Amino acid sequence: MRKAFAVLVAFIAFSLLAAAQDYNKAEAFSGFQYTSFDTFNIQRSNMMGWDAQVTDYLKKPFGLTADVSGSYGSPNVGGFSTTLRDYSFLFGPTFRAPLQKATPFVHALFGFGHINHSGGSYSSSGFAYELGGGFDIAVAKSFSYRVVQADYYVTKFDDPTNSGNGTQNHFRIATGIVFKF
Repeated sequence: MRKAFAVLVAFIAFSLLAAAQDYNKAEAFSGFQYTSFDTFNIQRSNMMGWDAQVTDYLKKPFGLTADVSGSYGSPNVGGFSTTLRDYSFLFGPTFRAPLQKATPFVHALFGFGHINHSGGSYSSSGFAYELGGGFDIAVAKSFSYRVVQADYYVTKFDDPTNSGNGTQNHFRIATGIVFKF
């Protein structure tokens, strides 16, 4: 707990030091993502896809982010071959600490997710949230490279296995380009 508090204090201190710099008012991210998908508490499945975000910075370090993403995979779940598609539509606050050449950030995004099986035998939508952050490296004044964005992604889909646990815990890693406005 002390380490987490120390990291939070350092993050806020760096943000205050950077307060005198010129800030971009908005940014758009587009990139590739890998998701370690919790396939209904049976196994973890590898899914690949895309992630797109738009963030409007209302105050210098604080913004609101809208995130849309899609992940696709063909896992063998419980002995059955399947093709899954997972989509999320999330919205929430983002806190960044823009430095001279880099910008670390954290966010908490909430909304809903949707999953379906390509054969049409299963489809579910439900509450979803994502907690995480990342690190951008400045390439030019108008864009950056998102080296990494790592998120803990949780969904509440109907449980087709009837195990009684409708919560799925996933992990995402994304990388891509950030356009600044």
